[in-house]
Amino acid sequence: MSVFMGNFKDFLSSDLDNVFFNEDEFAETHTVDGKEMKVIVDNDALTERKLSSRTSKPSDGVYVGDILFHVMAKVYEGRPAIGKILKFDGKLYRISDFQEEEGMYTITIVRNKA
Repeated sequence: MSVFMGNFKDFLSSDLDNVFFNEDEFAETHTVDGKEMKVIVDNDALTERKLSSRTSKPSDGVYVGDILFHVMAKVYEGRPAIGKILKFDGKLYRISDFQEEEGMYTITIVRNKA
């Protein structure tokens, strides 16, 4: 009898596909740079970052972001670059922060306010 014992990364990848980026669980379809993809918009994490930045540096005037979302690296074309203009659901934003962890990108985008 053969039993497949995958490593942690195999299980994590499977969970990303089948649980986190499942539209019946956490993910929603959004259009990013003209391509529809499943993303997880994380307003709670964005709020935490905004509060954290105000508490640690109340006078620096840094605006943390408008939208923070997670996307599987394998469906995002290329690697996000801070400062790049990105179109999210038809609106233009600038990437203000980017993190990569275990096959997933976390991207924070901001809109220029006039």
